[in-house]
Amino acid sequence: MEKFFPDYEIIEWNESNYDVNKKRAVTDIQSIKSNQFDIHKYQGSKYIQSDFSNVFDTILSSNEGVITGTPCQISALHNFLLLHNVRDKYLLVDLICHGVPTNLLWNKYIKEKEHQLGSNESMDVLFRDKSFGWRDKIITLVTSKQYLHINEKKDLFYVFFLAANCYAESCYECNYRCSSNADIRIGDYWGKKYYGEKMGMSMVLPLTAKGFSELQILKNKKAITIENGSVNDYFKSQQTKNHYKPLEYSKIISDFKSTSTLTQMRKKYCKTFIFKQKIKPFIKIMSLFLHRKGE
Repeated sequence: MEKFFPDYEIIEWNESNYDVNKKRAVTDIQSIKSNQFDIHKYQGSKYIQSDFSNVFDTILSSNEGVITGTPCQISALHNFLLLHNVRDKYLLVDLICHGVPTNLLWNKYIKEKEHQLGSNESMDVLFRDKSFGWRDKIITLVTSKQYLHINEKKDLFYVFFLAANCYAESCYECNYRCSSNADIRIGDYWGKKYYGEKMGMSMVLPLTAKGFSELQILKNKKAITIENGSVNDYFKSQQTKNHYKPLEYSKIISDFKSTSTLTQMRKKYCKTFIFKQKIKPFIKIMSLFLHRKGE
C-alpha cells in the first residue's frame, strides 16, 4: 500500500464499502499494516452514502492516514481534525459527487430485487460493473446462484438516482460542487476528450500543496500516469450546480415508505426524465446537423 502514498507511513485507510448483511454502505477503517488488509473492497462506485458518524474517534486515534468520502463527509472531518490540530497528518480525498439518494429508495429497491430473484440470502451489489465498459452504468446483483446485470436505462434505482428527484435534502443546497476541504478530488473524466477510451479515465484534481506533492510522488514512482489538462474540463463536464428540489419531493419520500412499488412510482414521478432521455440522441443529431449547416 505504501506505493500509493509513499510519503506517509500510512496507518489507516478509510472508505465506504457495501455491507451485504446490513444491505447498505458502511464506513470502514483498516490498518495498512494488517495482514488482512483488502483494498479491493473499496473499489467501485457506491451510489449510496455511508454512515460516517461513528469513526471520528477511531480516525483520531490512528495518528495519520488516508481518508476518502463524499465532499460533505470530508469537510466535516477536515473541521474535526483542525480542532484537534492534526489536520496535517491526514491526506483527505473526496469524490466528484452528484448527490446521494435517500436510503428509503435503496431499501425499497433491494427488497423488491430479493423478491424478484426469489432469494432469501443477502445479495452482493456492484453499483458500477465496469466489465461491460465504463461509460454505460450497469448494476449487478449477485447471489450464490446467479448474477443479474441491469442497464441504467432499465434499472429502477438508477432511474430515480439520475432523475435527481429523491436526493438527501442537503444535496439540493450543497456547498461543495465547486469547493472542497480535501487535498485531492477524484472521479470519472466525463466529456468528449476521452470518449473513445474503452478502459475509462479518471479525473484527479490536486487542491492543496500536499495533494499536488503526493500526486507528483506517485507519478515519479510510476505508480500512476498523469496527463495534465485544463481545470475547465471539470467545469464543462461535471455537475457544478445544484439540482432544483422537485415540488413533489415530500410526496416522493412519503411514497417510498408506502406499499407503492418502484415501477408505480417511476410512472408517477419520472416521466419527464425518461422522456428527456429518449429524445436526447435526436437532439444531439439535430444540433450536429445545424452546426454543420451553419459552417
